[in-house]
Amino acid sequence: MFEFVSGRRRYLCRVINLPSPPGSPPELFAALLLERKAAQCGASQVAKQYNLTSRELQAVELLTDGLRSKEIALRMQISPNTVKTFLRLVMLKMGVSTRSGIVRRVFEQGSRLTA
Repeated sequence: MFEFVSGRRRYLCRVINLPSPPGSPPELFAALLLERKAAQCGASQVAKQYNLTSRELQAVELLTDGLRSKEIALRMQISPNTVKTFLRLVMLKMGVSTRSGIVRRVFEQGSRLTA
C-alpha cells in the first residue's frame, strides 16, 4: 500500500495482483484508491477538546481536506471572510497562529486515536 497525491487530495493506493488466465499477459493487477479521511476522527476529538462549534468544526474538516478559504466558503455557502473568521476563532481556541497549526493539531489527534 502506498500514498497517492492528486492535487490537494491524498489517497491510499492498494495494488492487488490478479491471476492471469492462459494466453493473457502475465502481469494483471487492480488498483484500489481510498481517499484518506483520517483527519475526520481527529477533528471530532479536537472539536470536543477545544469546544468548537459545529460550523467551526465543518470549516476545520474542509481545511484538513486541503481546501482554500474560497473553496470552503462555496461548500459551506458562506463568504470567504466568514471562513477566515471561523478559522481565526479556531486558532485562538487551539492556541496556534496558523492554518497549518490547526491541521497539525487535528492530524496529531487522529494519529493518537489510530495508534
